[in-house]
Amino acid sequence: MSEVSALEQAQSQLKELIEAAKKGMIIPVRLPGQLEAIGTLLDQSKDEQEHASAKAQAETIPGDAKQVMHDNAEFFKTAIHELRTPMTSIRGYADMLSNPGMTGPLNDMQTQLLQVVRTNSRRMENLLSDMSYINKIRAGLLNVNPKMDTFKNIALSVEKKTKPLADELHRQIEFDIPQGLPLLTTDGELLAHAMFKLIENSLRYSAEGEGKAT
Repeated sequence: MSEVSALEQAQSQLKELIEAAKKGMIIPVRLPGQLEAIGTLLDQSKDEQEHASAKAQAETIPGDAKQVMHDNAEFFKTAIHELRTPMTSIRGYADMLSNPGMTGPLNDMQTQLLQVVRTNSRRMENLLSDMSYINKIRAGLLNVNPKMDTFKNIALSVEKKTKPLADELHRQIEFDIPQGLPLLTTDGELLAHAMFKLIENSLRYSAEGEGKAT
């Protein structure tokens, strides 16, 4: 019997969620965790597709080296997946505890502690995402999908993603995006991710004050 793919699992869970919505049986406090679980499966599905598309390239690598690369890639892939699963549960339970309708009102200390849990779980998820990127790059499994895009669109997406982090760290950041730049043929998602990581490191580890991204 063949193993059910991550995409099939995601489709099944999404179908169940849609059916529950039609019947008015959605439980609001569980919804974030359910959606995150589906998102995790979709990410895993993307990983599986990238892995499959890179198999032909791997055929040209000598046998021993290919086996080592394969074993390392599989180890990290499994470890990342196993660590992502509890992170989804932690986020879901933190959201549940922060709902006054479920647990009653929280005092200031409890609210602060829950915020720490949610913030650090997000950071852990981001670290796992970074590990996944590094693993794909080392194994030669990272899919690059270049297409026409403008630098402004890419930079604006980075700015939108960066602002909440700057607010969380009590930093100010200003984006200076030049006008009239030529079109790019690039993988906008990967370029935006690389730019975000550079700015994130700057926000976290540079001296306090206003930052400017140009």
